[in-house]
Amino acid sequence: MNHQWRGAESDADAEFVRSLARKYGLPVTVEARKVAGNEDAARSAAGVVRIHRIPNVALAHTGRRSSGDSAVALAARGGYDRSIGMSPEKRIGSLRILRPLFNVRRSEVIEYLKSGN
Repeated sequence: MNHQWRGAESDADAEFVRSLARKYGLPVTVEARKVAGNEDAARSAAGVVRIHRIPNVALAHTGRRSSGDSAVALAARGGYDRSIGMSPEKRIGSLRILRPLFNVRRSEVIEYLKSGN
């Protein structure tokens, strides 16, 4: 989900995700929706999950954020739920949510990207 918070930079990230998925032959759904904040972002992401019947969601969140699980709650239950805990992998109903960067700090990602690896 491209929330369009960073303008052209967000659009470039979305295109990178599409290109990477094509390169590896992976199915991908990337949508752009302008949203005001985390709750709106969660609602829009949940709508995409429901409409496209997406079985797996990979989130690029680093550290310990909660908006991704909120989106899952919306998709699975139809309501915003702040009580859902965070984990690297979780299943809610038939939806599988993956957070591969769960134990990585944002600063570590930036450092790695700057190193050119």
